[in-house]
Amino acid sequence: TPAEFGEWHRWNHIPAFLVLAGQVLFVRTYLGTGRVWLIGAILFARCLILVVNFSVHPSFTYSEIVSLGHGSLLGEQVSALGVFVRRSEWQWLATTSLALWTVFLIDAVAQRWLEGGEDSKRKALAVSLGIGGPMLFTTAYSQLAAFGFVSGRAPNVPWMLGALLMMAYELGRDIILSRRERLELAETRSRLAQVERVSLMGQLASALSHELSQPLTATDANVKAGLLLLNAEA
Repeated sequence: TPAEFGEWHRWNHIPAFLVLAGQVLFVRTYLGTGRVWLIGAILFARCLILVVNFSVHPSFTYSEIVSLGHGSLLGEQVSALGVFVRRSEWQWLATTSLALWTVFLIDAVAQRWLEGGEDSKRKALAVSLGIGGPMLFTTAYSQLAAFGFVSGRAPNVPWMLGALLMMAYELGRDIILSRRERLELAETRSRLAQVERVSLMGQLASALSHELSQPLTATDANVKAGLLLLNAEA
């Protein structure tokens, strides 16, 4: 029913908040760039949206859901918004939070790119293509729909799928590089152990040579002295 749909949409703001906050923190951790005050401003704005969302009915986005539409998705019947009335008085807050998120993303990517180096540029490009592009498209379309310039709603699938694919690629790459580094480390340790054994054998040979040279030198001196005495007696 429209009432049930509105209730589900109200609770959907919680995972939406966690996804957006997670992406912001991921970009900050992965790139190592981005201004902390922007992160604080984004999270504060999204927290305000959550507060307003649970203070109004049915949700932050809609002031009334009149009817639903129904369709088929992968063989299952699903419900979608039919006739509804958007809540316009708080839309500026959502727009502000998304604008801050966009500024943060562009700033973090630009800072990482300007650091130079192949790895920095690769990471900046990965975030731009995997998160920035889909996010900007979804945000722009949703805001145009919110203000009545276009009809319908932009799906979040490109945004979420792009982020997941990018993170999966980077995670897989890190695992492969980590395994390669472990193999190289094991090989280096094996070589060091071999060098240590050779060095130890050299030290042992030097010690044996020193220990044997003393009695041999004494024996040689005694033999020579004996020969001199024998020659003298003859």
